Amino acid sequence: MLILFLGLILVIAVMVVGWMLFVVWLRNRNREEVSMNFVLMEIAVPKDNEVKIDAVEQMFSSLFSIKKGGFWQNFKPQQHLSLEIVGKKEDIRFYVSCHRDNAELVEKLIAELTREFR
Repeated sequence: MLILFLGLILVIAVMVVGWMLFVVWLRNRNREEVSMNFVLMEIAVPKDNEVKIDAVEQMFSSLFSIKKGGFWQNFKPQQHLSLEIVGKKEDIRFYVSCHRDNAELVEKLIAELTREFR
C-alpha cells in the first residue's frame, strides 16, 4: 500500500513538473522573433532641468497599463519595457526600449513628461 501511495505521489509530481516546463516553453518559444521587434528611444532632457517627481510617477503608473491580465495570459509572455540611464562625463542620457506595438504609447507618455519639464 505504501509503495502504491509513493508511486502515485511520484506520478503527480512528474505531471506537475512536466506541466510547468510546458508552460515555460509555451511562453518563450518565439522569444527571438519578439526581441527583433523592439525599438530603442533616447529621451533628450535639457541640462537646466528640475525634475518633477509627480510627472515621473504618473508616467510609471501609465506604463503599468501595458500589463495584461487574465487566466490565459499565464500562457503568453508579458510585454517588456526597459528604462536605462547612461551617465557620461558630459551629460546623462535616458533610453527606453519597448516593443513596436507599445512604442506609440511610450512616445506619447514621454512627450507629455518632457512637456511638463519645461
